[in-house]
This record gives sequence, structure tokens and C-alpha cells, in this order.
Amino acid sequence: MIPYGVIAKKVVEPVTVLPASLSALYGLICFIIFVRRRGGDKPRLGWRVVQALIDAFLALFTIGMLVACWVDMPYGWAGKRLVMVATYGTIGLMVNL
Repeated sequence: MIPYGVIAKKVVEPVTVLPASLSALYGLICFIIFVRRRGGDKPRLGWRVVQALIDAFLALFTIGMLVACWVDMPYGWAGKRLVMVATYGTIGLMVNL
């Protein structure tokens, strides 16, 4: 989405990298916590609730960014090249869900 944002001179589309980056960072934090526990201790109920809330927030944030991108895409023949770049750029976000 960064190439689309540069070509179209728009801000919304490059910001879509943020939920994917937060998701990767969250996955890394969960992995580090799992390795430190060495898989032996079961996580407390409070941690599971926090994980569920963070997952829900990331999913809603990603869906919100996708909808914002799709609404902001140009329509008609004037923006046909930009539509192609923007559409292919959202595939990574959909896979991240």
C-alpha cells in the first residue's frame, strides 16, 4: 500500500501497514512469553482475556483500514491503474486476518 500512497498522494493507504506491524509485534511478544515459560506453565485466565482483547482489536483495526482503503479508491477510467495497485496492496491485509 505504500506504493499506492506515494503514487496517489494519499495518507490512508500507507497507514494500513500499521495493523500488520502491530500484529507481527504482538506475535513476537507472545512467542517470547511462551519460550520463557518453556511451555510448561499454563497461562492465567487474565492473560487469556488480554490476548483475546488484543486479537479482537487488531482484527477490527485491520478491517477498518481495509474498508477505509476500499472506500477511498478511485472509480472510473481515470484511476484504473491506481485501482489495480490498491487492490493488490490490500491482499496482504486480508491474508493477515
